Amino acid sequence: MTDVKSERQGAILICTLNRPEHNNSITAEVFEALYTEWTAADRDPDCHVILTTHEGDNFCVGADGNSFEKWTQETLTSTFRREFSGKQGLPPLSETEADLDPLGMNRWALMVCRIRTPMIAVMRGVVAGGGLGLALLHHFRFSDETAKFTNAFGRLGLSFELGMSHLLPDLIGRQNALEFALTSKIIDAKEAHEIGLIDHLVPANDLMAAAHQLASTIAKQSPLAVRATMEAILNPRFRNLEIAMQTEFHHQKILWESDEFRERARKLFSS
Repeated sequence: MTDVKSERQGAILICTLNRPEHNNSITAEVFEALYTEWTAADRDPDCHVILTTHEGDNFCVGADGNSFEKWTQETLTSTFRREFSGKQGLPPLSETEADLDPLGMNRWALMVCRIRTPMIAVMRGVVAGGGLGLALLHHFRFSDETAKFTNAFGRLGLSFELGMSHLLPDLIGRQNALEFALTSKIIDAKEAHEIGLIDHLVPANDLMAAAHQLASTIAKQSPLAVRATMEAILNPRFRNLEIAMQTEFHHQKILWESDEFRERARKLFSS
């Protein structure tokens, strides 16, 4: 079974996370499939919008909890070198990018943030941890009332990844982001919409149609004008993203090797 299905509908590329039996948890194969499809679309002058959705009840729960028992026996460096390095479809590391993130995890997010084709995430159910990071990498977010959002890292004894420490406060404001992160609380769709975490809260039966309508409207605009606008609006945010990712990776390496993380991961995923 393909981890990510893709379908072209005119000028719109629809990518569908296709691991419903694992709650669409993130793997290197998922990263590679998404990156390959998204960047190919970004290079295609006839593709004007990217839409990402999912099979099953939950958009994405982040890392697969079944892997944590094995992962916690190693350092972060050795774990992700084995599980992710060279397996995400990324171009080879340059010397400067090696300093940013030799594991490739945050570099994957940085490369995705360079995409200038508008990206829309369409979500139901749980959006947690790295799944929330995946949603934040999109330029627009749609959900129905079943959606629930959580940072989740605090409960594990870890910190942000995928640039979330910059993208989240940029989207919902510093104070909302701080409370959301420090409490690891679960935000329902209504609150997510109120604070700006999602742009459109839509009845379940209308969810895909509403997202497709926005995608179609954007697709009818001048492609050159759209890309120019994306550059103008997003470039200032992009300049600060690398610094945030460096800090995230530094903290994550320290926290990953703590006894507290190992104990919290053991309790959380054995319950």
